[in-house]
Amino acid sequence: MSESWRLELAERKISTFTELHADNKITYGDAILVLTAVISALASQCWPGKSLDRCRFNQLLVDYAPETRTISVPLLMKHFESNGKTDLASTLKSHFDSCIPLGSIPRGDIVDLSEKDVEKLLGAPCRIEVRKHSYANLLYEELRCSYSHEFKPGDRVRVHRPSWLYLEPGVFYQPYSRRDSNISENPLEPSSYQIYFDLTWIGKVLKKCSIAVDKAAKRLRRKPPIKWWITGGRCYYSRSTDDEE
Repeated sequence: MSESWRLELAERKISTFTELHADNKITYGDAILVLTAVISALASQCWPGKSLDRCRFNQLLVDYAPETRTISVPLLMKHFESNGKTDLASTLKSHFDSCIPLGSIPRGDIVDLSEKDVEKLLGAPCRIEVRKHSYANLLYEELRCSYSHEFKPGDRVRVHRPSWLYLEPGVFYQPYSRRDSNISENPLEPSSYQIYFDLTWIGKVLKKCSIAVDKAAKRLRRKPPIKWWITGGRCYYSRSTDDEE
């Protein structure tokens, strides 16, 4: 078996399922089920055991695909609003408004922030709360788990990409429909956005993780950390300068 068999497997899945989705032969959810299952399998090879899926899924992503540590500003702000933390929500809204021209559709690479920048902006220690709104955890909760257990996406994500949206792969936001009476009348309020993860972007994240696990093949089956990243721990294997101490 090739030493890079995980990467080869991942590349086959990425190519097959993104192309099938582009040709309208399968749904976004069909592709998500396969691509996120490969991420879970890679994470399981690193940290085998039961009842660890959420923790190791997040850990694999943040360790080897640093972009997944990015925090969703609109979704974190909505969380703060829903939990009565209006001062924190207001601070995030000010950041959002300064980044996004009125009426435009926001891109994640413009509006979203690193964890350090979020904490600097808020001036409040809320690490675990913030990390729950990372791309890594949103991929797990809103896509991986929702499709696996409920056959549908989570409430905070969109799965249909408008034809007029940017062509490059990435993370974008789309407003909720006005027809949903439970949503704000103004669909361009920051807290009334859902997040959209482009399949090609997810494929790039999966490829990074596959390469890393192939390289670490001789030292797999690691002991679980005392504290996982999603519960307040640190990134262990990435060399990024954004690693948590």
